[in-house]
Amino acid sequence: MEVSDVRSLITIGVFMVLIACFVGSIQAQDELLDPPSERVKSLIKRGLYDEAQAILMHEWSESIKILGPENGRLDSITYLLGIIYMMQEEHLAARGEFKSLIRTFEYDGLSRHPKSVELYIRLAESNRKLGKYQEAETNYLHAIRVLEGSRGPEAPELVAPLSTLADFYLFRERYDEAGFLLRRALKIAEKHEPLYVEQLAEGLTRLAEHHQERGRYGQAEHLYGEVMQLRKEHFETEHSLPER
Repeated sequence: MEVSDVRSLITIGVFMVLIACFVGSIQAQDELLDPPSERVKSLIKRGLYDEAQAILMHEWSESIKILGPENGRLDSITYLLGIIYMMQEEHLAARGEFKSLIRTFEYDGLSRHPKSVELYIRLAESNRKLGKYQEAETNYLHAIRVLEGSRGPEAPELVAPLSTLADFYLFRERYDEAGFLLRRALKIAEKHEPLYVEQLAEGLTRLAEHHQERGRYGQAEHLYGEVMQLRKEHFETEHSLPER
């Protein structure tokens, strides 16, 4: 075999290896462009957090290797890591993940985008668990203001964050503010989100118990009456047996 033939064979071989590497890279990149695997989400739902975290950390390093240090897939991985840390009650680590994502949103000019709402709620929950109550309140209020600005003051999406902030105020013994938010959330829920009515009724019951314990019997009685009327309107009719 002549030298030129050997060189040709080597060239062809190198070319084939490059093609194989290129195809493999494209396949890996296609996989990384998808959201984190359903397997990871399944592991989180089943409480297998260590396994899910190991997969996410591997996907993190592969994502940076193939797509670079600034790619959207890292946001999904960061969010899921934050959720895992919350489930494991590692609230400081969770707070770090959510703050990192929020900084990305702020850098991209998306801090008031509706997609940021859940991040601020999650960050608020982490701050609450860490005893950072002022920061938690600021996060909750920011999420509500974003929704008010993007969806309107009576948007059904407001029911959950209003209820969550009301629960926070109950925890902090700021009962007047909690009552205001619960009634506002109820007004929206009765129109758009009836499934939340029972949860909000429980919040009003807790508020009534607070007044009763402090001898404010008139206020407590009024709230208990509201709760009874709510349950009568929304649940007794739903669960009553049909007449024969």
